[in-house]
Amino acid sequence: MNSKRDDHLIGIPRLAAARVIGVTERRLRAWNQRGLVYPTSVSTVGSREIWIYTLEDLVQGRVVRELEERGIHILHIRRVVEAVRTSTHPKPLASLRWGVSRNEVFVGYPEGSWVGSKAPNQNVIIEVLDLDKIRNNARRVARQRPKDSAGHVESRRGKLGSKDVFAGTRVPVETVISYLERGATPARILEGFPNLRPEDIELAQSLAV
Repeated sequence: MNSKRDDHLIGIPRLAAARVIGVTERRLRAWNQRGLVYPTSVSTVGSREIWIYTLEDLVQGRVVRELEERGIHILHIRRVVEAVRTSTHPKPLASLRWGVSRNEVFVGYPEGSWVGSKAPNQNVIIEVLDLDKIRNNARRVARQRPKDSAGHVESRRGKLGSKDVFAGTRVPVETVISYLERGATPARILEGFPNLRPEDIELAQSLAV
């Protein structure tokens, strides 16, 4: 996934989402309880509840984290989010401009207006969060393969025909097995699929026997 066209394919569980946002999983759960950052999809598998976060969910989390780092209390962030959340902007943290000035939060709308707990004027300098930069960083980190995923397989329901893929990638296991059966060397496969690791090739070799 190298372009914005593939953003809709980003869907990661809560632990990975916390990693991308840069907070603990416990902190992310607390934000969910406050109605700030919540997963787009929640499903139940057996007794487990699976939370899946999209790119826009991750952007919301990064905006909240940056606001907190700038000294804004989480309760204040929540009040502002609830005040500006509408059917047009159901996820205002990811769709509106956010700015900070002296521990006050200001929200900018597409037409250019700003709202906040007090009206901005010529004496108020708003430090605007760079939403494009936040989104690009979240996109980049979300697409990085977790270090402990090499040599493991997962099935992404609804993606790639629900085929088994190497964990943390979109490479089907059967594709690599096919290359091995046609005589491709591990080095050649790794060159063609830079996201794969030697452990993945070893797993494919064991499954091909």
